[in-house]
Amino acid sequence: MKKLCFAFCALFLLPFTASAAGISYDTSLQQGFNFQRGVYARVGQIRSLVINGVALAPDISVIDPISQASYAVVGITQQYQWYGNVSDPMNFSFDVSASNRARLLALLGGNLAGVPVSFTYQIFDVVSGPYWVGMSTPNVLQGHFQLDGNGHARLAVASSPNPSVPNPLNYAVTMSLLPSALTQSVTFAPSPGMNVVKRWGAMAQ
Repeated sequence: MKKLCFAFCALFLLPFTASAAGISYDTSLQQGFNFQRGVYARVGQIRSLVINGVALAPDISVIDPISQASYAVVGITQQYQWYGNVSDPMNFSFDVSASNRARLLALLGGNLAGVPVSFTYQIFDVVSGPYWVGMSTPNVLQGHFQLDGNGHARLAVASSPNPSVPNPLNYAVTMSLLPSALTQSVTFAPSPGMNVVKRWGAMAQ
């Protein structure tokens, strides 16, 4: 099994970057798993993830930083990166429960080249005041795994729990997704009320 890369290295040099080089966010595992009022740290959540028809369970209880409502998500991200072009991959580094780790390991036992992947994702941004939605997927995004030089899906799962957040037990995952041949959109808000809609994927001609 491929070893996990815990970060996409040079792709995440700053907490947030939006430039010709792309868009990247660092997000807090600690704040995502165990939200604390008065702590100003960006939070990223994978709300849903379906791989080749297998849905990962939303089994991580979280707090909405804006409404303070509680709900469950599939994963808490550490990093997100996208170069910003319609055909570029989106790269995620995130943590999941032990149960979802087992589901991912079972999927890695098969051939994931070309299999459909659908997901929803959002980032809660903050500076030193109220949180706002800094990035969101208005609709479910459709894609498939980017492949490495050996034709293997860019999906990797850690073999041991992540010590950064001892409770609840969680495991690091990295994945890179290319868009399906559909015109899809992602909304970014570098500051409150400043929404920028970008396309990901393009309809096949």
